[in-house]
Amino acid sequence: MIGKVDLVMWARDGAKTLPLVLRRIEKVIPHSHVNNKILVDDHSTDRTREIARDFEWSVYLNPKGGIGFGANEALRHVEAEYFVSVEQDVLLSNDWWAKITKHMANRDVVVAQGIRVFSNDVLRKLDNTYSPQNPNPYSVDNNLYRTQFLLDTGGFPIDTLAVDALLFRRVEKMGKLWIIDKTVVGQHLKGSLIDFLRSQRKSYSLPTVLRIQPPALKKLVRLLVTSPFRGLHLSFSRHCPSLFWFYPSYRLMVLLGLIQGRSNSFSQNILYSPESLV
Repeated sequence: MIGKVDLVMWARDGAKTLPLVLRRIEKVIPHSHVNNKILVDDHSTDRTREIARDFEWSVYLNPKGGIGFGANEALRHVEAEYFVSVEQDVLLSNDWWAKITKHMANRDVVVAQGIRVFSNDVLRKLDNTYSPQNPNPYSVDNNLYRTQFLLDTGGFPIDTLAVDALLFRRVEKMGKLWIIDKTVVGQHLKGSLIDFLRSQRKSYSLPTVLRIQPPALKKLVRLLVTSPFRGLHLSFSRHCPSLFWFYPSYRLMVLLGLIQGRSNSFSQNILYSPESLV
């Protein structure tokens, strides 16, 4: 069993789900093992900061915006040998602490996590994260890390869309292990489909969403053009009629958001790769 951990979260307008998520963290992670509780706020316009302080989390401002910068700002305040990251809309599994911490007995393990499934039935049927074709369903929303590994390797990647993918590749390149325990199943809290679509466009249009390279833009346009046919296929194959309209709408919102983000981020020199847009 490991000792004390720091808890970190990066958040933006998370007031709807934050109380549930923070209460679950208090239930799952023993108080005796908690050192600091660190929330980095990405300029929220709701009560995110007030709610975090009500639960006795220290609140810091995201210096530039986006997950990468928020995660690194949180890391800057971490003091413990291990730290946990939980995103604002992920409910930890009740057995998360008991199972995930055991993986750290292997010194080669530098990141361990559970998985999470969407609370919305349509999103759950669309999600391919845990399909047989994806052997590594990594994320950064319910993870335990060895702090020193992150510090020694330069912190979190700053790519807004691919923080998890780039960090996973780094772990592999360094010859270390990232454990994904599929027996630990949390819940990804999502409301209505319309709210989800709005949030996707907003997320992808952040000024810190990185500039689109032509190959990536072509891929997004191709996905949008073929999305009605893909939506029709999904609605039948997954027995979910709502996917007929939702899938094309999702592809449209992603593309519109990225185009808007591109117009707001020409001052940056960092570019996406098409792999960021899977």
